Amino acid sequence: VAAWVQGLAELFFTLYADVTDVFNLLGHVYKAVAYAMVYRALFAAGVLAPYRELDAERRRLRESEQRIRTLSDNLPGGLVYQLDVGIDRKQRCFTYLSSGIEQLHGISVEEGLANAMALYGQVEPEDRARLAELEARAMAELGPFSAEMRIRRPDGQVRWILVRSAPRRLANGHVVWDGVELDITEVKQAETALKASEQRFRDIVNSTDGIVWEADAQTFEFTFVSQKAEELLGFPIEDWCRPGFWVDHLHPDDKSWAPDYCASCTGRLEPHDFEYRFVARDGHTVWLHDIVTVVAEEGRPRWLRGIMIDITQRKETELELDRHRNHLEAIVKDRTAELTLAKEAAEAANVAKSTFLANMSHEIRTPLNAITGMARLIRRGGLSPDQSDRLDKLEAAGGHLLDIINAILDLSKIEAGKLQLEESPVRLDGIIGNVRSILLNRIEAKHLAFKVEMADYPGDLLGDPVRLQQALLNYLTNAVKFTDAGFVALRCRVVREDEASAWVRFEVQDTGIGIKPDALAKLFVAFEQADNTMTRKYGGTGLGLAITRQLARLMGGEAGAESVPGVGSIFWFTARLKKAARTGTNNDAPLPADAEALLLQLHAGKRVLLAEDEPVNREIVQMHLEDAGLKVDAAEDGVEAVELAGRNAYDLILMDMQMPRMNGLEATRKIREMESGPRVPIVAMTANAFAEDKALCFEAGMDDHIAKPFKAEAFFETLLKWLSAGR
Repeated sequence: VAAWVQGLAELFFTLYADVTDVFNLLGHVYKAVAYAMVYRALFAAGVLAPYRELDAERRRLRESEQRIRTLSDNLPGGLVYQLDVGIDRKQRCFTYLSSGIEQLHGISVEEGLANAMALYGQVEPEDRARLAELEARAMAELGPFSAEMRIRRPDGQVRWILVRSAPRRLANGHVVWDGVELDITEVKQAETALKASEQRFRDIVNSTDGIVWEADAQTFEFTFVSQKAEELLGFPIEDWCRPGFWVDHLHPDDKSWAPDYCASCTGRLEPHDFEYRFVARDGHTVWLHDIVTVVAEEGRPRWLRGIMIDITQRKETELELDRHRNHLEAIVKDRTAELTLAKEAAEAANVAKSTFLANMSHEIRTPLNAITGMARLIRRGGLSPDQSDRLDKLEAAGGHLLDIINAILDLSKIEAGKLQLEESPVRLDGIIGNVRSILLNRIEAKHLAFKVEMADYPGDLLGDPVRLQQALLNYLTNAVKFTDAGFVALRCRVVREDEASAWVRFEVQDTGIGIKPDALAKLFVAFEQADNTMTRKYGGTGLGLAITRQLARLMGGEAGAESVPGVGSIFWFTARLKKAARTGTNNDAPLPADAEALLLQLHAGKRVLLAEDEPVNREIVQMHLEDAGLKVDAAEDGVEAVELAGRNAYDLILMDMQMPRMNGLEATRKIREMESGPRVPIVAMTANAFAEDKALCFEAGMDDHIAKPFKAEAFFETLLKWLSAGR
């Protein structure tokens, strides 16, 4: 009507402009009126009603379909599907899949619609034949289909699935399956756990020495008795379930109190245990210790459950024990006194041993530092070939002596439970590269082939790389030592892993002399060798393998060996390494290629205070510092070091621990109390190499620790670190 009125208005205003346009407008108005009258007539005649009903039905179908999709997409732990298998079951394609497929099968709806076999391929091979048989039966009968099966998702996770479906044949001959899949993994796990629990209960009941039973709390009549009752007391199980059986066979002296005692405890819903005598089928008396638990329902006692234990032998021996008790108390008192004395003696011996080892370590490391330091300085001065060869042997002997000292200290720490493993990033390829570079000269000198076989391993592992390298060196050094021809092989692979850890197995194989079977058992015992007479030819302390086994056990693994005399040996150990969360950054700072050169370039002229009481060691360290371009002030004890630190400003202080008049720990504390003390880096340089010594240094305020004898490269790297960064 509005359009019609507007048309008339426009007609009115255009009459003045153009008469032709007026007639055209009248024609359009006539058509509009005619169409409206025709539509109204058709609607009044009911011709358009079916089309309006069809449109409404389509809207209802769309709304219903949307509701079904919403319900199926929100089905917890499952999915809804429609599968068209064609006429001859050769065609398989999904015509509908709910979004639950992503959570259940680990693939998208689009992937499932595009390739139905992607879902069938996930079914475990053991379940496919049974599933096909059930499907064929349901297809033949066009009846309901229900099955349980296992699937393996793309991520490797195995899930249990319950499938319920029903086939129907369409007008075009195609068979369509409408169904639902539900995740029943947790149900299956619960069923498995329940079955295992039931089996454990049966095993426990059948294997226990006591009689497991259950009785009605009101009548004291047995409802369950284990097989042990017939074996122990002679009465068949059915006799136990007769009314009054238990009371009838109590010993006459216990019939008056045992039932009343049990009833009183039941009335209070209290667990209880008591001892009484029971007359067996053959007439002999058996002492029983009954442990009873009261089970209540709705606040009232319903069941009694317990276990009867035969204590006849114990009762018979109690009298004998009573006769000996006084005598035993006297013996125990005497033995306790002896054990106390032995314990005190053992503790004193352990303290003396630790003190002795610490002192011996210090006393050996101090002159050894002078020997190795002087050797390095002599080499820097230039040598003839013969002199260089002799110096090589001198340094090798010094290194061997240091290895022996470190091995003894490591074994002592392990035995005392004081060896602490570090937890830092581990790169297995880097460790193997270090080991190879250390032993390469020895391997090439004996013309041996060196093989490395390394499998893929998870990144970002955490462990103690120093101890891993130490264990590998112990194995490889022995392999090279006892192999004159052939090869030495190093293998590394992950044998097991979970979300938190990876268990890595290291193997060292050689083609050496081999070991007799009767000697394998004592290989990993401290101070032992397969043949002690071999030390005359090959040398060694017998500590390396013992330390390796102890390190492997500390790292959550084990160590062992296999060998064939004359063929070769395989030594292995395993270690558990933690998995670290990936941070996306690399925290391994590269070491300087030439720390001494960088010291000369970056820090020449900086002042260093050296506190060292031993003259030769003081001279050696001072020469190393001066060669690096540093200015050095030397102090012979802690008192002098504190005085020099108070008068002068130093960029770094090297502090010995054991010095006359004032030790390095006390000197460090006093320097830290000075105005400039908190800023200057203080590095311990000492022959006290125990972990406790290092902890004492840090507690006193030192920043780092260098153990004597020191390696020049590590020494210069430590100097470069603290001179570059400060405290």
